[in-house]
Amino acid sequence: MADHITSPASPPPRRTPPAGDRDGWRAFGAAVRDAVGDRDPVAIIAATPRTIAALVDGVRPDRLARPESDGRWSARDVIAHLADCEILYGWRVRQVLTRVAPPLDAIDQDAWAACMRAAGVDVTTALASLTAQRAMHVPLLRSLTAADLARTGVHGERGPETLASMIRLWAGHDLFHLEQLHRILAQ
Repeated sequence: MADHITSPASPPPRRTPPAGDRDGWRAFGAAVRDAVGDRDPVAIIAATPRTIAALVDGVRPDRLARPESDGRWSARDVIAHLADCEILYGWRVRQVLTRVAPPLDAIDQDAWAACMRAAGVDVTTALASLTAQRAMHVPLLRSLTAADLARTGVHGERGPETLASMIRLWAGHDLFHLEQLHRILAQ
């Protein structure tokens, strides 16, 4: 994939802020959205599964399961996290499109990742899940009108966010984790 799709304009922070740090969460969200730069967020979202497939093609399963360092994620963990978050993003978009200013729960990504590790999800399954869900989400995202994009949800940590802002965050999240995969697999 082209470098303009896989690299953030500027790297977002590596860790999410602690629960309850609203200012930290707002700054984190802004940094992740800003990573998109002037690129089309839906194009980034659409390209991510193909980019990941190319990155992991031919990489041995034991290499994909090796964490970046002690206490850090492996490539398998990152891909399972992206598949898991696809459920979350799809749910949030549907909530914002069908309700007035719905609450959007914040998640503990480390707790979610721990569940996925405990489930023993392999890369092939996680990537297939991500790819299938994206095949449904990308046409939905491309169909959104200006009025749809202006709809708002209320994130539990970041506060009110428009759907347009949420989609930029989704794309920035992809860029962050693509950069992480490049880093892990380069070791």
